[in-house]
Amino acid sequence: MKTKRKAVSTFTNYFKLTVFLCFICYLIYYMYDGIQSRISLRSHPKKVVIGTVIDETYYWANNGVSHLHTYKYKFTIDGKEYTGICPNTGYKVGDTLSVEYVVDHPDYNVSYPSAYDE
Repeated sequence: MKTKRKAVSTFTNYFKLTVFLCFICYLIYYMYDGIQSRISLRSHPKKVVIGTVIDETYYWANNGVSHLHTYKYKFTIDGKEYTGICPNTGYKVGDTLSVEYVVDHPDYNVSYPSAYDE
C-alpha cells in the first residue's frame, strides 16, 4: 500500500512542479514581450496613424471605488487590423486617436497624444 501511495505522491509532486514551471515560463514570456515592445518603440522607425476606440475593457485591479479602466483601439495597416490598449480614460467608444507603431512590427504600438486627438 505504501508504494502505491508513494507513486501517487511522486506523480502529484511532478505535476505541481510542471505547472509551476509553466507558470514561470509564461511570466518570462509575457515580460519579454512587453520589454521587446517598448525597446522596439524607442529604437525602430515608427509611423503615426489614426485609430478608433472600439471597446471599454481592462478594468484596473483593486480599484473598486473609481472603476478606472482602459480602452481598446484598432487601426488598419495594409488591409490588416491591429489592436492596442489606451490608458487614457477620457475616450468613448467610436472616438478617434493617434496611434504610433513600429513600421516592421505594427503589433508593437501605443496610443500617441498629438494635435490630431479630439
